[in-house]
Amino acid sequence: MSSRNDSATTTTLKSLPNFEIEKLRHLLTVHDDVEVDRSKFREPLLQLIKQNHMYPYYEKIKSKLGIIEDDPEIESFMELNKKAIEEFDEKIEFAEKNFGTSEIKDAIVDKGNFYFKIGDEENTVKVYELALEKTVGVNSKLEIVLAIMRAAFFFNDVPLLVKYMEIAKQDIEKGGDWELRNRLHIYEAVQLMLCRKFKEAAELFLDSLSTFTATELISLEELVLYSVTLSLVTMDRTVIKKKVLGSSEVSQVAPPGSSLYQLISEFYNGNYKNYMRHLVEVSKIIVKDRYLGRHCRYFIRQARLPAYRQFLRPYKSVTLKNMADAFQVSIEFIEEELVSYISGMRLDCKIDKVNGIIENSVVDERNNNYVQTIKQGDLLINRIQKLSRIIDM
Repeated sequence: MSSRNDSATTTTLKSLPNFEIEKLRHLLTVHDDVEVDRSKFREPLLQLIKQNHMYPYYEKIKSKLGIIEDDPEIESFMELNKKAIEEFDEKIEFAEKNFGTSEIKDAIVDKGNFYFKIGDEENTVKVYELALEKTVGVNSKLEIVLAIMRAAFFFNDVPLLVKYMEIAKQDIEKGGDWELRNRLHIYEAVQLMLCRKFKEAAELFLDSLSTFTATELISLEELVLYSVTLSLVTMDRTVIKKKVLGSSEVSQVAPPGSSLYQLISEFYNGNYKNYMRHLVEVSKIIVKDRYLGRHCRYFIRQARLPAYRQFLRPYKSVTLKNMADAFQVSIEFIEEELVSYISGMRLDCKIDKVNGIIENSVVDERNNNYVQTIKQGDLLINRIQKLSRIIDM
């Protein structure tokens, strides 16, 4: 009886929240310069709010949506929700009098699920935390922790997310199963992406492509979007070739011909004119994403840098005109871009404005590695000599 209840509770937990609601809210609040027909998203969002009796959520977001008048139907949900909470409290009280810890925990989780469904963050977290105190098994605890983390994602509560990520990592070391570990990797990757730790996020996303099961948080399509775009700005050509262009999961979601595939392919093959065109197309996808969208402008700027580096690498010097032609942009644009990256110490080159020439200052990587090896060797010899003197004493 108890195990069946645990299974049902876990299934319900994993179905919450409905992230479609948050996707619609995001699309209604993107910058005005983004090409989005907001009229297509407002009514579906309100319908989902009404279907789920989301009075607390509605109160939280209505000002952001430009809603001034109160909706009588949604206002009526406050009383309905109050009655539902009273019923959950009665079930918890009944379980406390007649059943064991597991059944009490399930009743508490059901109450937390209700709060989650109606969009009440504070009470969702509070009730789930109470359920955690009643939970014994590592896997069962982790399911509740992951639910709290999804609440943090849904309500955009980064401090809560960071707090429970640490708890989840500690709990998983106590015996969490393989599937939970894989799901947690996705949660961690999304958190890292939110905090602009793109390289660490990309590594986790790429490693999760073939074992992905965290569909309660993101879709496979979103996973591929994040894997491709973050790899583009953080990974070297070897990784891009093997783990992105060579990934069956990537080609399944973003087949050759799609803007996403073409973006990474044109970069790898050095077709910079097409690369810049596909970067514009992919940016239109990114800006609509509820997680990566907030970093869209930053991403676009980061995505141009590796292309510039890759273009300049074979040259000791090249004209601004040649580089501008390769990227199909104006000389003024490419000069302004390079000056910005050079001043920020992101590109190691100089611009001779009089002659319109870019002089590459990048030290050959093999020479750099050789110098580093010699330095490390000298340090090792010094340590051995010190150790020898100590032994002689």
